[in-house]
Amino acid sequence: MAKLYLVRHAETAWNAEGRIQGYTDTPLSETGRRQAETLRERLARVQFHRALTSDLTRSADTARAILEGRSVPLALTPELREMSYGEWETRSWRDIQASFPEQMARIYQRDPDFAPPKGESMRDLMQRTARFLAAQDFTRPDENVLLVAHGGTLRGVIFNLLGLPVSHFWRIRLANASMSVIETVDGGALLSLLNDVSHLDGLAPRSDPAAG
Repeated sequence: MAKLYLVRHAETAWNAEGRIQGYTDTPLSETGRRQAETLRERLARVQFHRALTSDLTRSADTARAILEGRSVPLALTPELREMSYGEWETRSWRDIQASFPEQMARIYQRDPDFAPPKGESMRDLMQRTARFLAAQDFTRPDENVLLVAHGGTLRGVIFNLLGLPVSHFWRIRLANASMSVIETVDGGALLSLLNDVSHLDGLAPRSDPAAG
């Protein structure tokens, strides 16, 4: 049985401001760096055999903080980038809701095929994460794998592994610097922990739904 430790990147200034990041590369904030340190402490006793991260700075730096002082190989993986929000990136969700109420209604209605201009849909992201999973071997016995990515990407990973419908995509909450755990069992997957932020100890975990 292998264990996947799924970590959403720590907080950025844009998370705190409610701005849409998507593919836009943003650094961790001071709060985010402290959140990443608490993740390192939380996971200090877990022996990781390998680690994968989105190649965007906020994710990669979270992974590096967790692995500081270890000789664990870290693979920067573009397939783990957040959902692309195209022309909406850099703007706030409040601004988008005021400017594009009809498009936002499609998001609230959980339309899996809606995509912002020049961006990705939920279905696009589900297909991208499915391709990522198909190229990996997460079935090695007693292997612990660290996977650091973004809220949307991690939902895609979780939903693909558990066989959940894309229509429920926004029905789970993943806060910044949260940890979830999936175990591979008999050719399937078991979710044993979801959105755990107990390690943050008052560091204001965010749960912005999609800003990445």
